[in-house]
Amino acid sequence: MSEAPDSAPGGPFDALCGGFKKPVPRQSSVPLIAQAYAAALYRENFFQRYTLGEVFFETEYRWVGTGNPLLDMTLRQIVSEMRNYYAKSRENLALAKKGTPAVALKEGRYIRPDVLGLALDIPRRAICCELLEISTIDQAKETIAGDLVPKLAILRGPVKTLLEEALLRMNQLGEFPQTFEANGAPWVIPPQLIIVPLFPEAGTATASTRFRWLCFGPTYQYRPMPFAGIVNEPPDSPARGLLLYSYHEAGLNEAAVPQEVFVKMRKWLADKQRASARLELLPLHSYTQYWQQNPDDLKRLLGYLAVGVAAVAVVALAVWLAPVIAGSAAALLSEMAVAASAEAMIAQGTAVAAALSSFLPQIMRTAQSAIGAAASLGGLQPVWGG
Repeated sequence: MSEAPDSAPGGPFDALCGGFKKPVPRQSSVPLIAQAYAAALYRENFFQRYTLGEVFFETEYRWVGTGNPLLDMTLRQIVSEMRNYYAKSRENLALAKKGTPAVALKEGRYIRPDVLGLALDIPRRAICCELLEISTIDQAKETIAGDLVPKLAILRGPVKTLLEEALLRMNQLGEFPQTFEANGAPWVIPPQLIIVPLFPEAGTATASTRFRWLCFGPTYQYRPMPFAGIVNEPPDSPARGLLLYSYHEAGLNEAAVPQEVFVKMRKWLADKQRASARLELLPLHSYTQYWQQNPDDLKRLLGYLAVGVAAVAVVALAVWLAPVIAGSAAALLSEMAVAASAEAMIAQGTAVAAALSSFLPQIMRTAQSAIGAAASLGGLQPVWGG
């Protein structure tokens, strides 16, 4: 799919994401949360396609090995070559224009992929590498030109050449892979998982008047929407491997978010689950039972859905249900959502990715089931944005 033209403020996917698009807060952990969420879901997809491989988050790929000699050799080669060969300083650029020999130019810094997938494809005797870059919709073109294209060029150029030379020597002694292949990751977040709630600071959920969430819907402006789990996308698409998100905020002054409904439902859910032997999701008929027992809450929620921001209702309910459903995972994400320290975010990145993989999709499906039950009971059929 070719690049899409720039969109108007808000973009065509603003409504799909629930509206209220805002700039990403400066020095926030929003970018890392977006990367961790995408990395967690991508890892699950990657392991469905490959049995021998590993997925690396950008904060870990330089020093974490796989335990497989061939993949570790590949990883070392990637780490060594994944850099800007020449520093892009004014001094260096001026020297280059004068025709200064390459050996006299200052070497550039190392660069890191946001997410890197590495696997052995035994039937094809190949080592496969996939690149995933996560950015905001406002930085889409810059990410393609400044991240995807040059990083893939390094992987397909010096990394491929040096690795295949090493593999050729090794193949004189046994049955080893013969080729190295690098592409943008073919995976795209499915529509039902594009909305990610950002939970308020731990202990303040019931007092919060703002709901914050990320939406990966803008990805579909540059890449095909998955259909039945399949992405129909040419391998040479310049946007392949790109995931885009937008940041959203809504509060009582912007949308009539019926907070009391969510608070009461969370208490009801907690009471139900305390009576159970273990923490688990309630079936759909239990949510229907809640609306039947609380018709005034149903009227308030359906009135809110009728405004056309059902996606915000799902996010809001997910925020309120998260401490009950996710427990410690929600607390961890709360800490990430309010962190301002880059060091703290990097230290927690891997743990958050693991937590998100299990709990955020679960929380979103719970919220959708609850609000879907309300809409069904009230005779409405909302169109979900996530």
